[in-house]
Amino acid sequence: MIRFGIEADRQEIMELWGESFGDAQEEIAEIFRCLAGEVRVLVWEESGKIWGQLCLIPVRLWSYGQAVKAEYIYAVATKDTARGRGVCTGLLNAAATLLKEEGSCGVLVPGDSGLAKFYEKRGFSPCFREKIWEVEVSGEKRPDSRGRVREGSLRKRCVLEPVSVASYIKCRRDAFAGAAGVEPSGGMLKYAVSSFVREGGVCAKLLYEENIYGVLCRRESGTKSAPKENMLLIQEITAKGREEAVCAAQALLWHFDCRRALLRRSYDVCGLYLPAETEKDGCFNLVLN
Repeated sequence: MIRFGIEADRQEIMELWGESFGDAQEEIAEIFRCLAGEVRVLVWEESGKIWGQLCLIPVRLWSYGQAVKAEYIYAVATKDTARGRGVCTGLLNAAATLLKEEGSCGVLVPGDSGLAKFYEKRGFSPCFREKIWEVEVSGEKRPDSRGRVREGSLRKRCVLEPVSVASYIKCRRDAFAGAAGVEPSGGMLKYAVSSFVREGGVCAKLLYEENIYGVLCRRESGTKSAPKENMLLIQEITAKGREEAVCAAQALLWHFDCRRALLRRSYDVCGLYLPAETEKDGCFNLVLN
């Protein structure tokens, strides 16, 4: 039987989640706390036990000014002993039927690129992809062999101010409103940003060349090929275009005295966005590059 999970199912749902994805119970509890009142869980129940689950979280899909109601499909999981019995497919089909009845559609990010074909066979279409660009420091002065930089005009023009999660979310929404992509719910954004900060990241406002950006970034310890090199992971910059984002990333490199940055850009349009025949009941797949 497929049904909505209730409060009495919470512990069993959290245990299945932890078994499937390796997340600590405290972390899963924090997700449910942040998403209170937003998340719905579909469960596959047999003989009084839960054998599979998927979460539905409200989002909006933007298509250049037009917003479409949607649900983010998250934490799709099946018990190891129930694999190969169609549990996951059954839950996805039930979710698709439910969303069609509600005049909504579904969007998800596969756990890895190898799962893309699995979801495509079950009605999802590749509409977005994630890109990661490598950005090198530039300007009139570059870091020396020890990674140190001297004062330069880029650095003088770059101001980074820590902000609250609420302020970052407002900045993000102001920047991306109406652009093609996915707008997460308030609970999703609060959890994502808070988690990034807890892992040593910086949530800040960047003032650079009369522009203001929201920034999520953290310093990494380097790579196998260059273990002593400081690298900056930029999870997000609220810049609308690639050139603008790269310029802002270079300013951040000067600020953090780093040589290289990995700049993550999500929801880059891939193929058709919201095809006419699936606007009302289609499923959309965010495919990793």
